[in-house]
Parts: sequence; C-alpha cells; structure tokens
Amino acid sequence: MEERELRKHIQEKKMNFLSDRDATASYHKEQKWLKLLAQGRMEELEYPENSFGPENLYTDAVLTYRGDHKQMEYNLVACITLACRPVITAGVDPFEAYRISDIYLQQLSECTELKDMMWVAGTVMGEFNELAKTANPENREASIDVENAKTYICRHLQEKLTMQEVCRAVGVSSGYLSKKFRESGTTFREYVMEERLKRSANLLAQTEEPVSVISDYFSFASPSYFSSCFHRQYQMTPLEYRKRHKFQCN
Repeated sequence: MEERELRKHIQEKKMNFLSDRDATASYHKEQKWLKLLAQGRMEELEYPENSFGPENLYTDAVLTYRGDHKQMEYNLVACITLACRPVITAGVDPFEAYRISDIYLQQLSECTELKDMMWVAGTVMGEFNELAKTANPENREASIDVENAKTYICRHLQEKLTMQEVCRAVGVSSGYLSKKFRESGTTFREYVMEERLKRSANLLAQTEEPVSVISDYFSFASPSYFSSCFHRQYQMTPLEYRKRHKFQCN
C-alpha cells in the first residue's frame, strides 16, 4: 500500500475510532489488566485469538501514520511501561522491574516482524506476572528481612558480596539471616550464585560480550570457574547457551 493510501486508510480508522470509541470501556479494560498483573493472575485474562494482529491494531488508538509496525511498537512500548507500575506496587524491587523493562524495550526496538514484537511482549508480561505472583504478600513465605537482603544482593551482584556486608546493610545478625534463608528454601551462597548465573545467562543471550568479561563483571574467581558453575546450573557451557538462546529478530 502506498504511503498516501496508507495515510487515508489510517485516517478513516482514526475518525471511526474518535466517533465510536467508548473511553470508559477502554479504561476499565486497562484497569482490570493492571489489577490482575499486580496480583500475578494474568492467566485469567482472556484475549481473542489474534487480538493484536494488524487488523486490530487501531481499535484502541491511532498512535502513528507510519504503518502497522510502528503502531504495534508504540502500543507495546505503552503496555510494557504501564506493566512496570503494578509490579512495583505488588512489592517487586523497582530496580529489578525497570531492569527487565529496559531489556525488553531494547529488544522490541530491534524487531522488524510483528510476530517477533508479540513474542517480546508476551515474554516480558510473563516475567512480570511471575515476579508479582512471588511478591504478592498473600503468597510470600520469606520474611521481610530476607526480601531486603535479596534486594541488596541483586543491586550489588557485581561486587564480592559477603554475608557480613549484607547483614550490616539489612541490620540483622548473620546467624539470623542464615536461618531465614534456609527457611525460604535456599542458602545465602546458593542465592547469590543463582542470581549471578541468571544475570550472566541474560548477558550471554543479549550481548556479544566475551565470557571472560561477563565472568569478571560478576566477580567470579576465573572464567574457568564461571564456566564450571554455569554448566552445573544450565547443563551447557556459556558459549553453548549463547548459541541456543541468542535473541534475534528476523
């Protein structure tokens, strides 16, 4: 479709949208979505098949005259940005919520196909939903001290963390925090290692940084030790993981 015809096509949809739109219904739909996300209950939403297909891109708003791709991109940027708020309200650390949002917004900007864009959106919403589900006070079993410790750990994974340092930051004794970690199903050392490996896996999939750089970034003693820990966690080497999980938009 030529640009002139495309503009006319979108303008017609825009006029229909402005004349027929039920703003109250759109607002209530958005509020229902945000409420379920805050509770980690996104699976209860029922989306019509292909509800984000090109034929449905202009049902809620016309955000651009530059075609379906940009319309989809703007829609999903708005969705991901909005989704961050209820997840933080649910108790997820803002640092972690914004980190995830930034990663997937960057991926979204690289996509050239609508199906890839929808994959990115579905993945980030799934991650947000699981985070909110875990953070929901009704489901949370770990104590607030463990949550504070985990937040501190996630913000300082690049440093050589010790139990004593974290305890000072949280304001509890090492014996008490160690006990609380065990009650939550893990240990301090296991949690730090698991989080470092998760972040390392993310960098392997999202960047071209050498394994040695990623190893050093997360304060592993050596690249060989990092590779050994990574293999134990994921049953593959860092390079095998990168090859299998490298994000690419077609």
